[in-house]
Amino acid sequence: MQMIKKMVLSETFPGILLIFFTFLALLCKNSSLSVIYTDFFHANFTVGFDHFQISKSLDLWINDGLIAIFFLCIGLELKYEILRGQLKNIRAVSLPIFGALGGMITPALIFIAINYSHDFAMKGWAIPTATDIAFAVGILMLLGNKIPTSLKLFLLSLAIFDDLGAIVIIALFYTDQLSALAIIICLFCIFALLLLNYYHITHLSLYVLVGVVLWIAMLKSGVHATLAGVIISLFIPLDTKNKKPYLHEVLKDLNPWVVYFILPLFAF
Repeated sequence: MQMIKKMVLSETFPGILLIFFTFLALLCKNSSLSVIYTDFFHANFTVGFDHFQISKSLDLWINDGLIAIFFLCIGLELKYEILRGQLKNIRAVSLPIFGALGGMITPALIFIAINYSHDFAMKGWAIPTATDIAFAVGILMLLGNKIPTSLKLFLLSLAIFDDLGAIVIIALFYTDQLSALAIIICLFCIFALLLLNYYHITHLSLYVLVGVVLWIAMLKSGVHATLAGVIISLFIPLDTKNKKPYLHEVLKDLNPWVVYFILPLFAF
């Protein structure tokens, strides 16, 4: 029993879990279970009441909803490192930013160079700009302490900046219509989060309440809803009024849900 507990709590186990569920998904998709697998993840799930309802397939609930919580965790880690950790120095934080820019621009240029004569294919120029941050994190966890913390931090920072850039590209070039009302609600939510942070309020339920409204508004606006997770992370205080660590406590509570449930489900 102790051996199982030690394995589950090890640094590499979440990465192993992610890879396992990835292979399990490939097995299901390429076997006689394919129809059941596809129907299950494409089945519609409705949340709400009366005229206010959100109806999405299960895979979209995972990709737009649960992954927003993953982005919240990544955003909190990045915020701590920028304010108090290894990315405090402007040079240190500029490296992953420029790395992310290079990681977006170079693949896009290669794609354009290969497909410039095909009008239909050119519509997909933004596809290679994105980094699958969930799998990037999974590989980092799989390597455990075999790679330096500074390298992990660099790759994590690069992946999130790259994903944020991809979200902006999707919003600017691939969204047919943005909802002005939803964007206004998003701005009100951001202002509410700003007030919570300014008055150093550390009641997590308030951040959850505003965060849910922000996520729904972001979903309705036409902008990728996972961005809500990053925005919320910007406003969660580092410490309580008594100077006790708060951000790390939030991370500590969220992290098991992310690595043992959300990421494996996303991979599957």
